[in-house]
Amino acid sequence: MRNNQDSIYVAKARVALYNPSTIQAGAWACSLSGLAKNSWSVCFGEALTKSGSVYAGGSANASGFGLSPDV
Repeated sequence: MRNNQDSIYVAKARVALYNPSTIQAGAWACSLSGLAKNSWSVCFGEALTKSGSVYAGGSANASGFGLSPDV
């Protein structure tokens, strides 16, 4: 995540992977954290074995980002 503000931004992020039938194939959540002003924050999830096409969907503070293209 990127915080472009001039103050700390508190966020909780989540990512989920879905197969083409929209069945969840995996998910992870990042701890609630404060992002320093004008900085990046990275949270790594677990490694999953790819067993076909998947889409990723993410959110921060419960606001969804939509789904990625098929990967």
